[in-house]
Amino acid sequence: MTHNRESMQRALDVISGIYSSLGLQINSQKTEIFAQPILPPKEAPQFYINGDPIKIVNQFKYLGSTLTPTCSLDMEIKNRINLASAAFGRLRTRVFLNNDLIYGTKTAVNLAFCIFTLLYASETWTPYRRQIQMLENFHTRCLKRIFGISWEDRATHEQPYRRSNTTSIETMLANGRLRWLGHVIRMPDHGLPRQILYGSSSRSAGGQKKR
Repeated sequence: MTHNRESMQRALDVISGIYSSLGLQINSQKTEIFAQPILPPKEAPQFYINGDPIKIVNQFKYLGSTLTPTCSLDMEIKNRINLASAAFGRLRTRVFLNNDLIYGTKTAVNLAFCIFTLLYASETWTPYRRQIQMLENFHTRCLKRIFGISWEDRATHEQPYRRSNTTSIETMLANGRLRWLGHVIRMPDHGLPRQILYGSSSRSAGGQKKR
C-alpha cells in the first residue's frame, strides 16, 4: 500500500525484480492501476513495468466487490442486484415455482443464495437511504414472486416478510454490521480493522455528505 506515485513505482520495480530473479515476468497487459481519489481535471498518475505503461482503470473488482474512485456504492449495488437477480432466475423454475416444495424451503433457498449474493461484503457498506430502498425493492419483489403475490393483491411490503419469516434488508444490514463489529473488537491490537476502528482522525473541511 502506497500513498504517492514515487513509492508505488518503486514497489512495482521491486516486485518486477523479484519476479525476474525467479525466472518469471509480470504481464503488463493483464495488470491494471486503480488510483483513488482522482479529481478532475487532475490526471491519474502513470506507472510502468519494465518500461511498459500500465492501464489506468476507473473501477476495480476486488474480492467480488467493485471499487470506484469516489467510493460510491451505486455501481456496487447495481452489480449486486444483477447478480442476485441472475441467481434467482436460475432457481426460479426448479425451486421457486416448484409446487412440490413448501414455502419454507423456497424462502430458505432464496435467503441462502439470492440474498447472500445481494448482501455479500455489505458489513462495510455505508449506504444512502435511496440505495437501501433499491435493495428493499428487489428483496420484496423476489418474495412476492415466490408467494405469487401480484400488484392486484395490494399487499404491503411487510406482508411478504411475515409470510416468509424474514426481515427487511435494512435490518439485515444492521445485523451484519453488528456481527462485523464484534469480530473487529475481538481482533488483536495490531489488526488493521481494529486500528482503524479505534483510531482518531480529523474530518475534512466543509460540509459532509448527508446519508
